[in-house]
Amino acid sequence: MGNEYDKALSSALRYLTGRDHTEAETSRYLSKKGFSPASIESALGTCKKQSYIDDRRFSSRWVESRSKNSSKSNTALRMELTTKGVPSDLIEEAIQTIDETDAAIVAAEKAAWRWKFLPWDEFSKKISASLSRKGFSFETILRVLEKLKERR
Repeated sequence: MGNEYDKALSSALRYLTGRDHTEAETSRYLSKKGFSPASIESALGTCKKQSYIDDRRFSSRWVESRSKNSSKSNTALRMELTTKGVPSDLIEEAIQTIDETDAAIVAAEKAAWRWKFLPWDEFSKKISASLSRKGFSFETILRVLEKLKERR
């Protein structure tokens, strides 16, 4: 097992050099490579001990990056992190740092330039549809539309 463990650890470290990955993602990667569960568990333990894998760090960086660059809703971020295998308590901890209304305003402002010359009714429909596709709730969309109308 020592040799397989070394290969699994080496493979995991190569996988982790490109960007952060969750423990679950790394485990799936090593499984696809054909390593035994014992070797995977040992390699993951070493990676976690050396802080190469840290789901808390991953989730907070993911939420920060996605909310800044993609202007996603908390629901969309929650789904993405769940897909990546982050435990739900860490997801909730990371998402608490994001104000969903602020994220929705940023998303709306990014999209608004395309439709700024439309009458308010058409403009608000376009913004609503855009925010809805990004996973924002109806209540959040209404708050954003109120703020946009004040600025117009």
